[in-house]
Amino acid sequence: MTELKDRRIRAETIDMLFYAAQQASISDKTIVYQCVSLMDRFFKKNYKSNSITFGQDCQLLAFTSLFICSKNSEVEPLHLKDIRDKLLRGAFTKLRI
Repeated sequence: MTELKDRRIRAETIDMLFYAAQQASISDKTIVYQCVSLMDRFFKKNYKSNSITFGQDCQLLAFTSLFICSKNSEVEPLHLKDIRDKLLRGAFTKLRI
C-alpha cells in the first residue's frame, strides 16, 4: 500500500514540475527530466535509510531540484526569489529552500 501511495505522490510531483516549468517559461523540458532524476537519486539514497518519508517535503525537494537543474542548464536560470514567491507561493522560507 505504501509503495502505491509513493508512486502516486511521485507522479503528482512530476506533473506539478511540468506545470511549474511551463509557468516559469522553461522551454527546455530536459531540465525537468534532470530534476526528476535528481529527486529519484535523493530518495534512493535517503529513503532506504529511513531518514525521510516519501511524502515529507516532496514539494520542497521538487522545487529545490528544479532550482539546481536550472542553474546547471539554463542560460537565464531561475532565481530563488521567483521559486519562493511564484512557484511555492511563499510556503517555504529562503533558508529552508
